[in-house]
Amino acid sequence: MPTPALSDAQCHQAAEAYRRRGTRGGSLLGIGESAFSRRIQAAIDRGFLDRSERRTLPEDEPMPDIPGAIPVVIRPPRAYSADLMGGLDEPEHVAAVSAETLRKVLAKRHTLPELAEKLGASKGMALDAIDALRQAGYAVHEDAGAYWLDTSPRSSVDVGMKHEYRSRPDGSYVFGFTSDNHIGSKYARHDCLELLFDRFAEIGVDRVFNAGNWIDGEASFNKHDLVAHGMHQQCTLLAKSWPQRGLTTYAVTGDDHEGWYAQKEGVDIGRYAERCFQDAGRDDWVDLGFMEADIRLIHSGSGAHNRLRVAHPGGGSAYATSYAPQKYLESLQGGDKPGAVLLGHWHKLEFLNIRGVWVIQTGCTQDQTPFGRKRRLDFQVGGGVCRLQQDPKTGALTSCTVELMQFFNREYYGSGRWSHHAGVTMAERA
Repeated sequence: MPTPALSDAQCHQAAEAYRRRGTRGGSLLGIGESAFSRRIQAAIDRGFLDRSERRTLPEDEPMPDIPGAIPVVIRPPRAYSADLMGGLDEPEHVAAVSAETLRKVLAKRHTLPELAEKLGASKGMALDAIDALRQAGYAVHEDAGAYWLDTSPRSSVDVGMKHEYRSRPDGSYVFGFTSDNHIGSKYARHDCLELLFDRFAEIGVDRVFNAGNWIDGEASFNKHDLVAHGMHQQCTLLAKSWPQRGLTTYAVTGDDHEGWYAQKEGVDIGRYAERCFQDAGRDDWVDLGFMEADIRLIHSGSGAHNRLRVAHPGGGSAYATSYAPQKYLESLQGGDKPGAVLLGHWHKLEFLNIRGVWVIQTGCTQDQTPFGRKRRLDFQVGGGVCRLQQDPKTGALTSCTVELMQFFNREYYGSGRWSHHAGVTMAERA
């Protein structure tokens, strides 16, 4: 069997390992001496390493604790539209490579030698700059030796992201659901979100699913609604204010609101938000990918399986609450239907069965905004709990029990009205 061709990234890593550990550098990459020697030769042939760079490592020098690869320690770059990015720190690692220049260059596809030439840097420095953007959450794609910044994200279903959820011993799944929280908006109902999580904890759900629009994003029609401006500020506020009850939230990314950052800046906003939670010392937020995610429901006893789809569809609300989810299910090709689906986006709270599929509209935790009033949109504030029962032989979801929780205001924004210059006075919750 022929030896697989080495990538430029592998050659660059081998060169860096060689500079640090000499002939013992393979230990940094988790490979043997012979494999490391082949990579070193390839690095020399491709110009990543000069033979004169070899150094001898003292035997008593401690081995750094780096399992499998050379690390690149980066803070989020600021380069990408200061008004959107909210003034992040400059990257520490990219050295002479300007992040703004890199953004402009990656707007088109370029091979590594082309990138190095345009950046006025070595191929190794160009790869370091690309790694910096990736680690900061930016969607730098590579295909057939070319790199580019992707501002048209693909759904996680099309990409093939895999997610699994194993049932309880009795074949049941019990989870909470919420979506369209719009954190960063002064109309966000943090009080309702906290009460939902109180109920989730009281029931003892396994996890919580979020069907997108967890932050409000920025556009011309919502800029006066915001209490946090910039992607980093909104994601940081999300990580700070998201309820903590020992429950993990699994969230898809909407293609609007938080998705605007992905489309404008080429950032993987779902992964970026997950990292903001990690930076805040939290591990209770998991990115499910862009726009929709299929969760493989596996019966813990028999291994029989089915699918739960968590989706943030597009389009506006229709004349009837159930019309949009009906058309969504009708549009799915035969054989592609999940057993159950959670639908965000429309700010509606509803439980249906369409074409044999359990369908839940997940509501929202945002009061009606000026844009919502302008478009005559009904915001149904709430969320709920779902219990699915799975047949151990076929994997079919034979029953679905849903508890919907809805919240109301007794009067229209209490004693205050919305304005461009002041906060919203929330009414007493009924």
